[in-house]
Amino acid sequence: MVAPSLFWIVLIFLCSILQVSYAVDCFTCSVDFRSQPFEQNNSCLFPTKDNEKTRCSDSSKFCQGVVTRINGVFVQLQRTCETDCTQICVEKGFGVETSECKFCCNKNPDCGKDGYVVV
Repeated sequence: MVAPSLFWIVLIFLCSILQVSYAVDCFTCSVDFRSQPFEQNNSCLFPTKDNEKTRCSDSSKFCQGVVTRINGVFVQLQRTCETDCTQICVEKGFGVETSECKFCCNKNPDCGKDGYVVV
């Protein structure tokens, strides 16, 4: 009886280590160019190694980037840690069209770059 209980203790311990190590590091920031002038070198748009990444909570499995455009013009970027993430673009409005695209990453801390960088 001792061997099976030791097995379960070791198994639970190993699972908890794997779960903890799965947390992600994300850049967390927000920039809104409707309320401030556009800066091409904005640290939220193009984070560098000098920028601090946020160590997300153990329950956060994704970095999320939300890109907002008004009539096709990029105006806002928000980067956060998220427990769940669904990659989706939603468009709304008549005359003044607003689109909001959510990008989900679990390996790239600068998630959302695909929404505003033209290659």
